Formats: sequence, structure tokens, C-alpha cells
Amino acid sequence: MKAIFSLYDKKDCEIIASALLKKGFDIVATEGTHKYLLKYNIPSITVEEYTSFSPTEDGRVKTLSNKIFKEILLADGEIYFVVVDLYPFIEEMGKSKDMVELIDIGGVALIRAGAKNYNRVAVVIDKRDYKSVAKLIEKEAITLKERKRLALKAFTYTSFYDRNIATYFSMESSLKYGENPHQKAGFLNEQRSVIELISANSLGYNNMLDTDALTDLLFTLGKGGAAVLKHTTPCGAAVHSDVYEALRLAHESDRISAFGGIFGIYGTVDVKIAKYLKPLFIEVIAATGFKAEALDILKKKKRLKIVKWYPERISHGYEYRSALNGMLFQEKDSMEDEGNFKVVSKREPGKDEWEAMRFAWSVVKSVKSNAIVIAGKNYTVGIGSGQPNRVGSVKIAIEQLNLREKLSPPLVLASDGFFPFKDSIEILRSTPVSAVIEPGGSIRDKEVIQACDEMNLALIFTNYRHFRH
Repeated sequence: MKAIFSLYDKKDCEIIASALLKKGFDIVATEGTHKYLLKYNIPSITVEEYTSFSPTEDGRVKTLSNKIFKEILLADGEIYFVVVDLYPFIEEMGKSKDMVELIDIGGVALIRAGAKNYNRVAVVIDKRDYKSVAKLIEKEAITLKERKRLALKAFTYTSFYDRNIATYFSMESSLKYGENPHQKAGFLNEQRSVIELISANSLGYNNMLDTDALTDLLFTLGKGGAAVLKHTTPCGAAVHSDVYEALRLAHESDRISAFGGIFGIYGTVDVKIAKYLKPLFIEVIAATGFKAEALDILKKKKRLKIVKWYPERISHGYEYRSALNGMLFQEKDSMEDEGNFKVVSKREPGKDEWEAMRFAWSVVKSVKSNAIVIAGKNYTVGIGSGQPNRVGSVKIAIEQLNLREKLSPPLVLASDGFFPFKDSIEILRSTPVSAVIEPGGSIRDKEVIQACDEMNLALIFTNYRHFRH
């Protein structure tokens, strides 16, 4: 039985090596690790001796040997432990001038091979695991569950390592700056891009965040959908058989906030739409298509970024966010089956109210929590977002509603989360809102239902939440 050691930072590796030696394992080590272990009277076989293969003059290609990988990957191979510490690429980012030389090849390959064969092989890449793994070796208690835990840690680390290498290379074709001018930024495109830049003006960091949120909302709205966003939150949205009318309605929802925002449609920009956009100050226009004549008009706007987006390229898998020196990931939010919707009020919503609530519910998914959307059958009239209390978002949405004139009923309200108190319902008394759609699930649901019944509001519980942070 054998274990292979290949470490840049060799400190404390004697802990696990000593435990393996006591259990009869032979240790195969790269030259530097071999010399380090000798200081602790721990014998090892050098990689060169084990493989009968010499590295290049500058020390490259030490562990990239058919014999080593065969003995790791085969079901009856003789290597049972892989202990690796990679070149310090991550630690040296921004410090070393020759970063390419710090890209580890052999170490990453060893980690991946061992982690792939976790059914038999244990991979140790974290010094914090040395003592606990050594104790398990002494007890002969390295279980499949423990090997799988170590494999997950290994793949997570190599993913993080490779992402940092990609980040380094992306800086050579980086964005002008990040969220603020003093922040460096880049873009790692891991799949076919959802967008194609048509104009000469390139997208900035904030533009890309906004465009990502915009295309996600437009995809949810479907063909004929239009939206205006700013700081990744909708200012307005609409759906109409005439996409020009949809864009106009989305813009009318909050013309003040739309200033300097980004506009988008699920459809083709024609001359009529281009002329509508021409006098407006906007950062981006995104559409699934552009007429040549429309592009002639839009390209005269010096700072405008013109983007074609592809609905079929939108990923429905996972989304990722860095946090606490690690990475959070989750399935992308999606619209749910209406089969779970339940009318909980005494009054049943009418056909038009149902249509308006479906629309408002599809928009509130894209609004930052606490999120409130007041809408007509196919357009928003008031959006409250990002407030730490729900009643605050309701008040903001009502303020926007009160700026509008000659609105046709019905008007409805959608909330991304349940109402913890009835206060958000009671402030609707002075508004034309006639129906409410929300997840339900509060310990005070009965009070909320009672308040709606007293005001003759139709109320639907979706049994589904759409928080967005």
C-alpha cells in the first residue's frame, strides 16, 4: 500500500506521514517533500525512483506519470492516499510578476484523480485535516463517507484554484472598472454568452449586472414583454401584443427612476421603438432583434450600448455568489405551478383580477426583497423594493401608484413574501387595489385574511416565496 505526497508548503505533513508509516504504508514523495520528511526520520521513495522517470532539467513533469495515475485510478491500484499542496498561485496574485510559472499542473491532476476515485482513495489538501485524518488512519477508520467529504473539499478547492487563474487572465481584457471606479473587474464567460454586443460601446460591470437581471425578467414575461431596470431592480414592466406599447407602458410605470436605466424587450426593435428611445437618456437597450433602420437611429446615440439577447441561451441551472471566502450556490428561482394557488378570501377574484395577479406575480420575482408590485392586467404601476420592512415597500409602491392618472381597473398587489402583520393590507384602504397575491405562511395569516375580507379584497396564497437578495 502506498501514499503519494506532493507539497509546496510541507509544514506539518509529517503528522499524516508518520501515521501512514506506522500502518505499513510506503510513501512516494516529490524531491522537496522527500528531503523534508527525512528531517523527521520518515523514509520515502522519490517519485523518480517509483516511476523510473526523471523530470525535466527545471523540475517540471514530476508527477505526470502513467504509473502514478494508474495506481490512483484503478480499482485495485496500490496508491490509497494523495496528499497535495499546490503552488501558491492564489496567495501571489498581484504580487508576483511571473504568475504563469505558479500555475500548478501535476498537483491539480493528482487531486482530481484521487477525488474521482474516492471509493478507494483519500485525498488530503487542507492542513487543517492533517491531525483528524492521522487519527482516523491510526484507528483504521477512513470510511467511504470521510473519503467523499475529502473529495468534495478537493474538487471545491481545484474549482476555486482554476477560477482564480481564469480571473488573472481575464484581467488582461478586463472591464474598465468594477462597481466603482477604484475597483478592478473582469468577466469570466463560462458558457455561450446570453448577449451579443452590437454597438461599439462596451458594457461596464454595472451594465452587465443590470442586463443579467433584465434578461431574466424578460424571459419570465415571455414574448411581447418589456422592462426597464436600474440597479438590477425593475422600474417598470409590461406585456403586450404590440411590443412598442409594452415598452411604453413599462417606461410609464416610473419615468423618474428610468432615467439612466436600461431598457429591454422580448421582441424586435423597429423604427418606431428607436424613435421613442432616441430622446431618452438610457445606458442599454436589449432586444432579441433589431431592424437595420432602427440600428441606424440608435447608433447615433453616443453612449448607448446596444445588445442582442438570446432567450435560448439562458441557463436554468445554478447561480453562484461569493461569501465568507467561499461560494454559495443555489438553483435559479423559477415560476411555480399555479395548482398550488389557493383563494383564501371570501370573495373570489374575477377573471381580469386573476390575469393581473399572474402578471404581478411574474414581475415580483425579479424585485429585490422586501418586494411589492402593484399592477394592472399587463403593466406595473407601482414597485416598492429593497426595504427592510414590508410595509415600507407597500408605501413606496402606493406613492408610485398615486402619481398615475386614469388607470383602468383592476389593480392588484403582489408580495414576494408573506405579510407578517395586517398593517400592509390596511394601508390599501385609500387605494383602488382590489386583490392581493402573496405566499402566505405567517402566524398571523388569519388576521391578514380577515382584513382583506373586511375590505372586500380577493386574496390568493401561492404557497411559494420569491425572495431576492
